[in-house]
Amino acid sequence: MKRLLIGLMALLPLTAMAASNSVVVSGNSNVVINGKTYSGSNITVNGNNVIVDGKRQEGNLSGPISVIVNGNVDAVTTSAGNVQVTGTVGRVKTMSGDVRSKGDILGSASTMSGDIEAKSIRGNAESVSGDITQGE
Repeated sequence: MKRLLIGLMALLPLTAMAASNSVVVSGNSNVVINGKTYSGSNITVNGNNVIVDGKRQEGNLSGPISVIVNGNVDAVTTSAGNVQVTGTVGRVKTMSGDVRSKGDILGSASTMSGDIEAKSIRGNAESVSGDITQGE
């Protein structure tokens, strides 16, 4: 019984993390989240739900969140997951995941655990346990 309890307790952080997925993309853009495309000026993931311009979308998300923004965007914020922007981004922040922009990052970029790559970063860039690369 003690081993079962310890095993279940070890799963609690993973369950809590999956339930607290959070993504906010602001700026009129085309965004791919876990392989599905959404278009709007404010795209939010709250738990397993995707909300575009205030309207909940069909289906639920599962697993790690992956965000690809096709074009320019004002800001991207995630609690966990990789972020890729094909254009320019104003600012980007993720707690855990890589940040990649084919264009410039006009403001700040930060991740606790992951790499940051961009054509240029004009604001502050911070990664606690990753690399920061510009110009490649």
